[in-house]
Amino acid sequence: MAPELIGILSAFGALLVGLAGLQIALYRGIRADLAAMRAEFREEQAAMRAEFRADQAAMREEQAAMRAEFRTDLKAVDTRVGNLEQQVARLTGAVEVFAGLTNGRAAARETERVG
Repeated sequence: MAPELIGILSAFGALLVGLAGLQIALYRGIRADLAAMRAEFREEQAAMRAEFRADQAAMREEQAAMRAEFRTDLKAVDTRVGNLEQQVARLTGAVEVFAGLTNGRAAARETERVG
């Protein structure tokens, strides 16, 4: 073989070894980037889950507060209705008494007219 051909083949071999080394380095870099991206994705996913759980807990607390407030309002309305029922009963009684007195006066007037 000619020394020129050996030189060319040696240079070509050195280029191939260099390219293989570069390819291995790029592959390792890509694998490291993928591992970092997976870790970042898992962290973000965990943070999102934690935020979602916190939001759910806050919503449950808010709903519980709203239910308690509704129960309080409902008890207040029930108390008002009870008071109104008592007042209506009193008023009905007063009207009946007044009607009875009025009927008694009308009956007395009728007896005065007749007699």
